Amino acid sequence: MQELSPVRPANKTLTMIVLVMAFIYNVVFGFLRDPAGQKTALRLGCTCGFVGAHNFYLHRPLPAAGQALLFEVGLLFCLIPVTGVGRVNGVTGEDARVFLAAGFSMLGGVLLWAGHDVLELRRRIKAAEK
Repeated sequence: MQELSPVRPANKTLTMIVLVMAFIYNVVFGFLRDPAGQKTALRLGCTCGFVGAHNFYLHRPLPAAGQALLFEVGLLFCLIPVTGVGRVNGVTGEDARVFLAAGFSMLGGVLLWAGHDVLELRRRIKAAEK
């Protein structure tokens, strides 16, 4: 009986290249689409933009998932020092500050990303009204 060789894990570099290319495609060509509900997307971006709701509405799954994931991970990093996970593992002092800095950096990035999307949607709506 012949032994089966173990399954090799996927090439991480190739996986990252494909994900980055898909992300760039969605960012570059995502705003070229002209959906009917841009004003609704603008409202969603103003209220729930930090979780990517406007991108989900505009059928841009990769940026939407990126924003939602970045927000969630940033929030979890901010909460690690004050939750049971941080207390059980002894995350205090300088370690806690590192987690807070990383979390706030991620949350800040998500807010800037959402703000950029909102400004871009506003610009497109004003250009379409002229």
